[in-house]
Amino acid sequence: MVSTYSFDKDKFANLLSKAIGDRSINQYALHSGVSATYISKLLRGLVENPPMPPTIQKLAEKSYGITYEELMEAAGHVSEPSKIDLVDALEDKETQLLAAGQPITMAQRLGIARILDNPSAVQFTKIPILGQIKMGVPILAQDNWEGELEIPPDIRADFALEARGDSMIGVGLLDGDYAICREASTASSGDIVVGLREDGGYSEATLKFYFNGKEASVLRAANPSVPDIPMDGDWRIGGVLVGILRKDSPTYRVYNSYLAARDVSEDKWVPVFEKASQLGIKPEQVMNMIETMYQVMKGGN
Repeated sequence: MVSTYSFDKDKFANLLSKAIGDRSINQYALHSGVSATYISKLLRGLVENPPMPPTIQKLAEKSYGITYEELMEAAGHVSEPSKIDLVDALEDKETQLLAAGQPITMAQRLGIARILDNPSAVQFTKIPILGQIKMGVPILAQDNWEGELEIPPDIRADFALEARGDSMIGVGLLDGDYAICREASTASSGDIVVGLREDGGYSEATLKFYFNGKEASVLRAANPSVPDIPMDGDWRIGGVLVGILRKDSPTYRVYNSYLAARDVSEDKWVPVFEKASQLGIKPEQVMNMIETMYQVMKGGN
């Protein structure tokens, strides 16, 4: 392989010196399988032609923090990565820029350039986190605030609620998540809404699907083990979900809860659960019986 680009002997020697680290040349030669004499000449810039890629591979494999790509570039086997000034490219009308295959408009380009030039100009929006919602006052009244939450500026929202329980686990809304909501008194059938019910001076809030049926409207969980809530005169809509923010990574227990919720919804399992309950069989006993039967079946094959 003939080098297409120039061999930068000084740069290669500097990288090689870092690759060797606190080892002697003889130690590095023993580790890499490259002649100590040859390594010494490379360090002193006495080699006119660059090392070939197989030799560079050996040097890189036993180096301290220097990569094969860096040595290949210094040897002149590959070109140095090209560099462009992104702000200049964004402001240059002659340069065509695409995002997901679509041209970026000039207004978008200038907006991106301003953000790159002044990152502090990107401001997050603060919305209130609602706690107990008092009756007789607007939902966004400061008396209902429990704190504030920063959200990206492109999300249009008015408030957040901290989700509790697993009633919406089927759509990925987990216990402890922040439900980002837009204030609304009406919703389309199928929206996830904030349902409010007056209860002892405060409004009980719940996050559920809203379905507007012919005979009656209901609030429905994304968990078949949670019954529907009829939208009678005690309930009203206070908002619509527009996004979810999560504080922590989901645990495996969440996945198990999802599987349980999913399996309960399958009709063929309902009589199994009912029979076990009627006979007083506990869940752990069912699990032990399943494991035993599975081992018996395996042994019979």
